[in-house]
Amino acid sequence: MKKNMNRSVNIIILVVFLVISFGRKIVTLIVDYMWFDSLGYKQLFLTPISAKVSLFIQFFILTFIIFFINDKIAFHFKKEKENEKTLLNKFHLFVGLAISFFIGIYASLNWNIYLKYLNGTSFNLLDPIFSKDIAYYVFKLPYLSFIVYILGMILVANTIWVSIIYLWKEINELFVTYNVPNTNNFDNDVTKDVSSVMPTKKVKFNISTSSKNHLFILASLFFILSAFSHFLMRYNILFSKTGVVFGAGFSDVNVSLPIANILAVVSIVIAISFLIRIFIKSKKVKRRHVIISLIGIYLVFLLSSMLIPNLVQSFKVDPNEYSLEEQYIKHNINFTNIAYDLTGVNEIFYEVSDVADNNILKRNQEGIKELRILDWRPLTQTYKQLQEIRLYYDFYDVDIDRYEIDGKTTQVMVSARELNHVQLRDKAKTWINEHLIFTHGYGLVMSPVNKITSEGLPEFLIKDIPPVSDDFDIVRPEIYYGEIDNSFIIVNTNIDEFDYSKGDNNEYTKYSGKGGIQIDSFTKKVLLAIYFSDINIILNSDITKESRILFTRTIQDRISKVVPFLSMDEDPYVVTVDGRIKWIQDAYTLTDRFPYSDTTSNFNYIRNPVKIVMDAYDGTLEFYLTDPSDPIFHTYTKIFPGFVKSVNEASDELIEHFRYPENLFKIQVDMFSTYHMKDPKVYYNREDLWDTPNEVFGQGKLQPMTPYYVLLKLPEMNTEEYVLMIPYTPVKKDNMIAWISGRTTLESDSVKNELILYKFPKDKLVFGPSQIEARIDQNSEISEQLTLWSQRGSNVIRGNLLVIPIENTLLYIEPLYITADNSEIPELKRIILSYGTQTVMEKDFDTALNKLFGTNDLIIDEDPDETVSSDLDTSKALEYYNKIQESMENKDWVGIGENMDLLEEVLIEISES
Repeated sequence: MKKNMNRSVNIIILVVFLVISFGRKIVTLIVDYMWFDSLGYKQLFLTPISAKVSLFIQFFILTFIIFFINDKIAFHFKKEKENEKTLLNKFHLFVGLAISFFIGIYASLNWNIYLKYLNGTSFNLLDPIFSKDIAYYVFKLPYLSFIVYILGMILVANTIWVSIIYLWKEINELFVTYNVPNTNNFDNDVTKDVSSVMPTKKVKFNISTSSKNHLFILASLFFILSAFSHFLMRYNILFSKTGVVFGAGFSDVNVSLPIANILAVVSIVIAISFLIRIFIKSKKVKRRHVIISLIGIYLVFLLSSMLIPNLVQSFKVDPNEYSLEEQYIKHNINFTNIAYDLTGVNEIFYEVSDVADNNILKRNQEGIKELRILDWRPLTQTYKQLQEIRLYYDFYDVDIDRYEIDGKTTQVMVSARELNHVQLRDKAKTWINEHLIFTHGYGLVMSPVNKITSEGLPEFLIKDIPPVSDDFDIVRPEIYYGEIDNSFIIVNTNIDEFDYSKGDNNEYTKYSGKGGIQIDSFTKKVLLAIYFSDINIILNSDITKESRILFTRTIQDRISKVVPFLSMDEDPYVVTVDGRIKWIQDAYTLTDRFPYSDTTSNFNYIRNPVKIVMDAYDGTLEFYLTDPSDPIFHTYTKIFPGFVKSVNEASDELIEHFRYPENLFKIQVDMFSTYHMKDPKVYYNREDLWDTPNEVFGQGKLQPMTPYYVLLKLPEMNTEEYVLMIPYTPVKKDNMIAWISGRTTLESDSVKNELILYKFPKDKLVFGPSQIEARIDQNSEISEQLTLWSQRGSNVIRGNLLVIPIENTLLYIEPLYITADNSEIPELKRIILSYGTQTVMEKDFDTALNKLFGTNDLIIDEDPDETVSSDLDTSKALEYYNKIQESMENKDWVGIGENMDLLEEVLIEISES
């Protein structure tokens, strides 16, 4: 009876332990399944789970069988009497299950390489050393290496276990031999001194022949596995970093590879020798000495694999490096260009004229009219100050895009007005407010990139709440999903959601979308309360069966959860399509297993095969295949069939907003700065290394120039395009050597990313961005004005310096923003233009162009509504004068000084206009 009770208690304790240990994980699995199902992508959840379970079961069973066999063999030899069961006998089953469990868990973590191994797609490209398809290195080799590693773990664990058994049994037998009470049977009343009965002579362990044979078999298996490991490691020379280039060099191919082959053969010989040691007995040959000699040879070659290649590199290769490494340099150049999709770069010679030509400007009036003068960084702060409207709204980022407006493609700045729970006031930070009432942001703000008001502020194409616009009709302005990381929300409750402020009153709404999980049962409430560790989900009485819980609402977290095998571009951007607000996210496939390709960060291959679109209202995700040629993504489409759509299924309005991905462009620009050198000798000598230039930004801070999106007609192209571009300079030089642009075009079933390089003549000086910045600083008129503004308590912010190609000339544009000490709103006050040898600064783009060419007939925009009104400046002057008088009456000396400065600024503007 007592025994049964103890067993029941043990079972209860085990159940409680399992619930505590795995209960939350089970709840997480259930809730995540419901989340995936709500998106329509439950296959993307179930397939990895299925693969994990499959790997766990396979390796759990395999490990336990191997353990069971070794355990039985070990306990069979020198079998004890029934009344002499050792401690190991009692726990060997637990040990076996524990080892099998942890091996199974480790194996399940490698589900990704397992599925890629089963579904790998050919690259149709062979490596130059072993003549294997690149797919072998990307998909098969990682899995084979994983198998060898995990088998090694199993073998080592079993060897340690049987060694412990044999050692324990020998110690136990010594106790029996010398009449020492077995320590497993000691009780409290045993007081006999064990040392008194132990022998005075040295104790000698006598491991039985059968035990030795068992260990020899395990040792043989270890070296067989070692042979496979060395065989696979041969291929790692294609990823060597020891030579002049990434990939196999002379010493790798001629030294490391033969040594790896020898190590594999020696490992097999040692494995066979262990087996011979068991089955062949000879008194003439000391078998022990043979095995020791072979292991010694193995160790010598193992050390040689690390030492000899370095010696050969130092004494053979380095003195004759180019002649010995030339063919391997060619491999590196070729495969790096393939891996980063640089083989199709269209290189065009660009003859630059440094003579200012008014006719060029006149011929390109329409294009120049659309050039960007606003900088997104100061504009972010301007949007925050002018259009956040309420404290709890936030503009996370400003994106650059283009739209068809009045029949013309117009480049714009656009930002989403999102809700930020962090900015709720302290007393408003209640559970009800954060999770039930303040649930969403509202609308967009949009400005053309080239138009400002008389005060230097952006003009708005979309503004205010609800959205006000003459050109856009946003029928679904609510933003439940975006870039700001907010907590979960529950919609369709008995409490209405705050929609937006309207005068002194607030407008409220009910969610009508299908986003999130419907909380239609008490069981779901409990599961969600555990998932979020929030009991209020159960206790709140306003949650009904129609309520839905929305979580994982940031675009990148949402996408990463659905497709963890893709990498995200840093900058998702917001668009308005068909009256709805959507987010577009570029995603990449990466690998670090592309032979001979140089590494950047932690990968050496990149493609942009898919563009992902998320609806800001209901969080739905749509995956559009833009590059069907990528073997890695094609492999994933075989693993997860049906989750991606053809780009032809996207609407024309949506496709118009696809663009060249910024992170891809940066990586390609960085790699191409070196790998544009196709000649191995030029590459070896580093004769033509390029770099991206620096620019002055903010308050005179020098920083690397970043790529910028512009709408322009590329040289030798017929129409304007939306491109991403950046100049190149020679390394450690400031002059420009070339510039590169990325354009995106729609083909029959794909979106093609194309790079175009415009190379300047090497015998002509073309000013680079930092040289133009220096010319701006050296211009006495501009320098004096900047100093004057700074001395009057204002902060001068220098914006992006844009280098714009116009036919065979270059136009440099830099905006100047000014913020007063008592204001956080940057105002665009001046435009600096540089063309040929001239640099000018004026209050607007048109005036600057006219001054640049000493003419008045280059006014680009003749709309009277867009001209600067001197009456407005006069009104402002009168306003500041009245404020000065008011401050004098109140003896507000600080106010007098501030308004005097502002009045002076306006008077200077009037005098210059």
